[in-house]
Amino acid sequence: MERFTRREFIRMGIGAAGAFLLLRNPYRLIAGAKESDWEMPMEGRVSYVLGDVFINDQVASEGDVVSEGDVIRTGPDSEADVEIKDFSIFHIKESTEVEIEDILTSPKVKVKKGWFLIIVRKETPYQVYTPTVFAGVRGTVFFFKVYDDDTAYVCDCNGKIELFDSRSGESLKLIKSNYHTPFDLKREGGTVSVKRTRLRYHEDNDILRMAGRFPQETRVIKEKSREGGY
Repeated sequence: MERFTRREFIRMGIGAAGAFLLLRNPYRLIAGAKESDWEMPMEGRVSYVLGDVFINDQVASEGDVVSEGDVIRTGPDSEADVEIKDFSIFHIKESTEVEIEDILTSPKVKVKKGWFLIIVRKETPYQVYTPTVFAGVRGTVFFFKVYDDDTAYVCDCNGKIELFDSRSGESLKLIKSNYHTPFDLKREGGTVSVKRTRLRYHEDNDILRMAGRFPQETRVIKEKSREGGY
């Protein structure tokens, strides 16, 4: 009969416990696990929930799968994180509604209303739509606050985004930002104005809380935050 050392026996026990926990909930990391133990979701998943969060009007919980066509909504004093495979994570706060338009081929997210902050891995083509504008990116950190169909706020926190008119598809502005470059967006007379404004609604801590798997995309944010922030 094969004999096991005490260390091997303990390792086998830990592995069995981990397998049991993952079978019960394959999306939750074992308490105390390293970041390298994180497993990429096949599509998307909810990784954080506070308060009232719904997927297609059904109560959402951490670990729930998010698929193409799903609508995610938050109630008052509520928020959530959603991971899309290994190339993005976004955070939404209260009274926000987003729709996942695509996940696997050319990722698209539609922000219908509310507060939306996203980190996109570099070189990943990604589009975020609002009723006023849509943003085309290839890896960046940026923020949207959607007020209504004609007014919004955008901040390029780090990286490059190009804004397009959501109705006509016309290119409005290419923004290159090292650190927090915000604009007010307003549709007037059929065209959308893009005007530089002051930073509001979000701060570095909102980004840093999600930064674990995106060190390259959030490096500048970390450095600026250590220096005292915006």
